[in-house]
Amino acid sequence: MRWVTTLVISWLFGILLTSGTIYAQETNLGQARINAASPLYFLKSIQEALQLKFVKTTSVKALYQLSFATSRIREVNSLVGNSQESLIEPTLEKYWSFLREIKNQVNLGDRDIAQRVGGAVVVQMADLQKAFPQVSNPRAKRS
Repeated sequence: MRWVTTLVISWLFGILLTSGTIYAQETNLGQARINAASPLYFLKSIQEALQLKFVKTTSVKALYQLSFATSRIREVNSLVGNSQESLIEPTLEKYWSFLREIKNQVNLGDRDIAQRVGGAVVVQMADLQKAFPQVSNPRAKRS
């Protein structure tokens, strides 16, 4: 019974953390409310892991991972220009990890999923390109 309570609390907290769905028309993804510099960041990771654990189909799992990848870009945006720029590198490593997982799961024959993923990645890359000139940490800039 205790694990159910923990699961429900994590799920409710996860809803509060979720920034929303991205659309292809969106050009500025914004900033994350919680990023790797936050002491509550581990809750975001737990929420994502739980969401992936209970997904039944690979296409839905890929869409969740696409949403998580977008969250990593928002986290990068929130880390740019502050003293925590050193956390950009591990955040981008997580981002690339999500993209690799999506690539392994997406059926390119499913046009809808392929278009969603392709459109979202274009927006994510455009957002990273906007952030790049503002990054002062050399390692973060290389990543």
